[in-house]
Amino acid sequence: MFFLAAGVVLAAAGEPAAPSDTADKYFQQALGLIRQHHRNRSQVNWAELVPRAQILMADAKRPADTYPAIRFILGALREPHSFLVEPSSIPTNNDSASAKPSERSPVSPPMPTSKITDGRFGYLRLPELNTLGSDGQSLGAAYTSSVRGALLRMEQSPLCGWIIDLRGNGGGNMWPMLWGLDPLLGKPPFGFFVLPDGTKQAWIRSMGNIFPSAEALPPSPPAFEIKQSLCPRRHFDRAAHSQFR
Repeated sequence: MFFLAAGVVLAAAGEPAAPSDTADKYFQQALGLIRQHHRNRSQVNWAELVPRAQILMADAKRPADTYPAIRFILGALREPHSFLVEPSSIPTNNDSASAKPSERSPVSPPMPTSKITDGRFGYLRLPELNTLGSDGQSLGAAYTSSVRGALLRMEQSPLCGWIIDLRGNGGGNMWPMLWGLDPLLGKPPFGFFVLPDGTKQAWIRSMGNIFPSAEALPPSPPAFEIKQSLCPRRHFDRAAHSQFR
């Protein structure tokens, strides 16, 4: 996944001219990051693509004037997980911290919710998580803490199993989610990243943490444990038969 932080300013009208040094430097920096890291970077003709993109930033004065060109390049790479993220869409509490209480309007992203359903299943709903803002680290920690707390509370009841509801989860930062679900994940690897050169990075649990690694590291137990109590098989079968007959 590839992100660029940006802002919004309309391109100046008038006769096209060479972009300012500031705008060109910003565009070249963004272009360099894309060409270095994008997974589809080898699938386009850069000698043709870059001049076409630069037409869209003619007369650019500020970094924001280069956004159409950057979006054009990302679109040409045809990978839906790569997009331009503008500062206005990144949550931040910097402004609200100095504002009067009546003027503050902090954006609180949804946190996980949980309940015991049908008297025997622990239900946990995981929403998407955006940690791109200045308070991203604290949001991630709160998300993980919320998941862990929900599991520890619900396990005090005699449960048959767990329901993890990902409906409506559009993604974002998955690591706080995995850290919270740690005892339910089983043995690693839990998944993989496949890099453009074909190298695989496994999602592993090692040294008490969950992270991607191309190396085979010694596994470790979950960071915390919960009871894995299951219903007797005949109990579940009768309930399933009653529900679906």
